[in-house]
Amino acid sequence: MKELIKELRLTVSLEEYARHLGYVPDPSEGKGKTITYQKLGKGKGEVTDKVIIQTGKHSRTGQDLYFNRKGYTEDKGDVVQFAKNRLSGGLTLRTSPADTLEAVERLMAYRGLSVEDTKGKEKVGEGTAVVPQVHEKMEERPPFKIQEYHLEKLSDFRYLESRHIPRSVIEAPQFRNRIFSGNAKKVLETYPDLKNTIFPLSRFEGLKEKIVGLVLRNTPGENFGGKIMAAGSDHASGIWLSEVPEGCNRVVFTESEIDALSYYTLHPKASEKAVFISSSGSLGQGQLATIKLLLERVGAEAKKEKRAAPEIVLANDHDRQGCIQDLKLLSYWINTGGLKLGIAWAIEHEVEKIAGKEDTLRVSIRPLSENNKIQQLGDLVTLAGAFKKEVIPRGEVEGKNDSKTDTKGFKTSFRFPLEKGLDSIIAFTEGLVKLAGLKGRIQIDKSAGKDWNEDLASGVKNEVLEEGSRITKGKEKINRGGLSLRIYRHEDPERKKTHPK
Repeated sequence: MKELIKELRLTVSLEEYARHLGYVPDPSEGKGKTITYQKLGKGKGEVTDKVIIQTGKHSRTGQDLYFNRKGYTEDKGDVVQFAKNRLSGGLTLRTSPADTLEAVERLMAYRGLSVEDTKGKEKVGEGTAVVPQVHEKMEERPPFKIQEYHLEKLSDFRYLESRHIPRSVIEAPQFRNRIFSGNAKKVLETYPDLKNTIFPLSRFEGLKEKIVGLVLRNTPGENFGGKIMAAGSDHASGIWLSEVPEGCNRVVFTESEIDALSYYTLHPKASEKAVFISSSGSLGQGQLATIKLLLERVGAEAKKEKRAAPEIVLANDHDRQGCIQDLKLLSYWINTGGLKLGIAWAIEHEVEKIAGKEDTLRVSIRPLSENNKIQQLGDLVTLAGAFKKEVIPRGEVEGKNDSKTDTKGFKTSFRFPLEKGLDSIIAFTEGLVKLAGLKGRIQIDKSAGKDWNEDLASGVKNEVLEEGSRITKGKEKINRGGLSLRIYRHEDPERKKTHPK
């Protein structure tokens, strides 16, 4: 497989493959050593994805390379990575080895070959390469078809109970119509008793909610065990969400459906009127658009009933991906002007990888408002005082050599180590929440361990206070990147040990 991937990297033109998937050159960008390709949406002038392609002629490796115009660090690399992140027809960041295999199969189909095909090869220099055979038609990923699956009311609780989810939570009003038992009809023909626990992925089409994929879970070790995404699932725009309870006062974000159920188990009182959203992994632009529509709906309902807008709880995993996900959500709301923010900033972030050094998260902020730039710059300076930063003059930001400029146009960048700097990233994101005027509207909630299910499994018992903090015994204050935050310790009643958050 490694040799095959090497061949594909050197013999499949990334530009040609991008065109095959519907990407076209951006006429406003011109041509040089890199070319901008974009994929247009259905609306007039709508762009759903944009990438920068550098051909092998201009790259150090001799391979075609690309990166994402939006700065998604997970979406860059060679033609295999490009195909892997676009298996569902749109941009979806993928990490599974099975997705790599499918991307290879798609590229082989594009060349008119199968993975097992050892014929049709010829000598190219000192190596072996697949003979380029460009076909007008390519076998597209089959669309998701709900009618190919049998779904029924959840009847087998063993998997969820093995993850320590009690029956009372499974049968809570929010989850009654959002978790099913079942499997693909073809699978059930051979294995009639093999019914997985199923979480549907949805998106909004107008006023209707449509199921666009399924997440199938079962105990690893059994047939088809573990976590499986149904064939053709549109993970690019689909999210798992619970029912919206009457009088909804909270919107809780988690990375997985199991963590949503675990969060409810650990915080029952605070979850009674909460709606839960799970991305089932990384967040794409389509999923963010679906989330935007849901927030608008619950917000409109609250306004209609003359209630306060629901509190947003970012309860993503307590690891590097979870912290980046928190920042990605907040940046999306700030960059798009959502949630009626009090600031106008452009925020970008990316993961920097340097050989032999720890990965670093770089966050860049630039004030945009013409009316209150000075005030916003002052706010930014206040935030910057707590963290390591670098200031880029306005001329450099705009691609000019003019270093003599007013300070209002400066872009400020922050860098955080991703292995030992999670506390600083959390504190930085909390600082952004405060400066955006969203304190009391957005809460960042982190588990003691990696995620909420790990807390649940280890027997951590959390008491939810009115301000949303979790506390058992022992308070202490530490300094996260210069900001003083309360950190609570959770006691494991079985092992009699304390686990610092």
